[in-house]
Amino acid sequence: MRHLCGMVGAASVPSTSGGGVGGFDLLGAGDDDDDEAGGSITRTSKDHLEEDLQVFWSYVTNMLINLDSLSLETIFRMLKMFAMQRGTGRGGGGRSGGGGAAASEYSIDVVRQFLDKKVQKHELVFVAGQYKLSPKN
Repeated sequence: MRHLCGMVGAASVPSTSGGGVGGFDLLGAGDDDDDEAGGSITRTSKDHLEEDLQVFWSYVTNMLINLDSLSLETIFRMLKMFAMQRGTGRGGGGRSGGGGAAASEYSIDVVRQFLDKKVQKHELVFVAGQYKLSPKN
């Protein structure tokens, strides 16, 4: 019975190693080599972060097109209002449901690091405490 409980919710595929149950290997049960090596879970988190940062970049570029230059604090505050809402129906430009990241997931330091990378890539300019779009954009 102990083995059966471990199989609940696990998918099965035809066994290639011959070590599976009844000619099938179980996915999601047993060995989690990927997880121990920082595999699939880390990649998923990293992909999620990259996706959210891409959404943030879209908001930042539009804010800077309209407002010319903004401080880190203002950018962060505006991202919290519009891009960092998830599933609440508040903010997100009127979208309801899963748009953007949860506000608690990202600190001002994460946003600063993200914007600083954009400065290093010459996509933004940082002058007198204000971020501006690079003239080439």
